[in-house]
Amino acid sequence: MTCLDSEARVTPESASAPPLHCNPSAAALLHTIATAAASEQQNALLLLVRKCVDSQERVQMYEANAIHVLSEVVGSGDSYSAQVYAVECLNWATNDDSKLSESRFAVLRDSVRDAPPQELVSLADVLQHGSEEEKEDAAVLCASIASCGQRDALRDVGVLPPLMEMLRNGTVFQKVWATEALGRLTCRNDENRVTIARKGAIPPLIALVHNGTDQQKRSAAYALGNLCSENADNQVIRGKQFAAYTLGNLSYDNEENRTAIAREEGIVPLVVLLKEGTCRQKQEAAYSLGNLAVNSNIATAIALEGAVLPLVELGRVGTDEQKQWAAHALNCMATNNEANRVEIARGGAIPLLVALLRVGTAGQSHLAAAALGSLAIGNDPNRVAIAQEGAIPPLVALVRTGTDEQKEEAACALGYLADHNEANSAAIAHQRATRRSSIRHARFQMWV
Repeated sequence: MTCLDSEARVTPESASAPPLHCNPSAAALLHTIATAAASEQQNALLLLVRKCVDSQERVQMYEANAIHVLSEVVGSGDSYSAQVYAVECLNWATNDDSKLSESRFAVLRDSVRDAPPQELVSLADVLQHGSEEEKEDAAVLCASIASCGQRDALRDVGVLPPLMEMLRNGTVFQKVWATEALGRLTCRNDENRVTIARKGAIPPLIALVHNGTDQQKRSAAYALGNLCSENADNQVIRGKQFAAYTLGNLSYDNEENRTAIAREEGIVPLVVLLKEGTCRQKQEAAYSLGNLAVNSNIATAIALEGAVLPLVELGRVGTDEQKQWAAHALNCMATNNEANRVEIARGGAIPLLVALLRVGTAGQSHLAAAALGSLAIGNDPNRVAIAQEGAIPPLVALVRTGTDEQKEEAACALGYLADHNEANSAAIAHQRATRRSSIRHARFQMWV
């Protein structure tokens, strides 16, 4: 393979990494990135992007000061390709591992210039007509550019058809990166969600969730929700993960895509990933199932497939991200579905959600408040159980001190808890009065 020149071109006919049997460590790659000339730096960055799909490789990256090195690459502005590869690595550090704040990542991402249209056209041409190796590298570059933005521009120059072809018929590695690119393209982009679904992405993504490598499963679940070790066995694991992510993106705020995913029997493999998948597959499956469950009929089907207990367990013992997306899924499953409210409460979700409300992260407490409100709608046994579990004081506190989104969800939850329940109404009024008294006392003490 050859490598990108230093003139900030985005086409990968000169952007391929060194041969993959050369497998330098993350630390060695970061040393090259920090010290080598432009062409070597770009090769090393492309190899590092490939390693990012492996969580163990990312641990080694962080131990080798990756955040600083990659931030310096983005800030230098010497090479466009180097910048977007660095942003892709930092995207993993931000959204998968919480090693970089979202605000800092946004500053770095937004500092990267847009690629001119003719360069994106050249990228689409390589995706369509390059060698198998060049197509794979182009998919990596496409995912990296989409992490920076330009999702509309990438669609408009025609990257979707060749990515779809790789998704259906590509090599193991092409499927991983085509799915990752599609997941990035569907992120916060309604038109891409619709277009990608209508081009037939849902059946092959569901097939990857069923039968892909672990990474393909993760990617497909990620893509469906939003509608690396160079080892073939590991790529199967990762493909499932990416598939779950992409399905999640496709189903976000898109009823047509939700229905299509359910019709193509996408629920069962997502629930299987939730129960039996890797750590990241479970997270992406919970995200995707929550987005699908906005549809009440699909929420019923998800519960019938046995998702409630593994979601509760994930919320109890999972990572911070898993707990957040488990609360998201439980909230969506309960919102417009009385049978699910009963089933979720029976599955032990109320103590879990109150615990997340009290001591969880900002995202966890926000979604826990929403889920408790959903469970309380029209269900007096749940209202009683939520109050007995001690939810009223932290909900009242969240109304006073939370973010705007937290305040809104907490206020709604309190309203549902008080509805047709005099004991809860009195407890809420008492808690509000107690909070006001405490605040007045604290202010007085400041002046004593």
